[in-house]
Amino acid sequence: MNTQKILEELDTLEKNISEKRIKKMNLPLARKVIKRLDEFSKKCHTCEGILTDLSILIEKISQGSDQGVDKELNALINDSTTHLQEVHNLVPENHYTNIYMSYGVALGLVFGGGFSQLINQTALIGIGLPIGISIGLAIGSKKDKEAKKEGLQI
Repeated sequence: MNTQKILEELDTLEKNISEKRIKKMNLPLARKVIKRLDEFSKKCHTCEGILTDLSILIEKISQGSDQGVDKELNALINDSTTHLQEVHNLVPENHYTNIYMSYGVALGLVFGGGFSQLINQTALIGIGLPIGISIGLAIGSKKDKEAKKEGLQI
């Protein structure tokens, strides 16, 4: 089954199932993963195999299979995402934002602690936290925009 048919099958599936099940099956991510796998399937046999497996699973779900297939689909999507990250150097959405926000929290606490010790006022230890988070978010979102611009985002 080619990618266009898989995406059409996903559209039909999304119209026929509840919003809760769509979120549970993570269909928006599945759509993105399918498109990215299609881009690499001509050069990567693993991508081609995963794409075939996804098409079979989506077909099973659309034919009304039980809930156990949902977990299998999520596992395959996670494996696909891992493959795309490790082999093709792609990153998920907000990847850099999450990482740099963590760095900002850590550095903000260090600087806040140093600042509070400098002025001998321990009540101000948390002052660095919002500053660190803000700087981390700014840097991370900039890097995410760059990754999206360069086509390195799933």
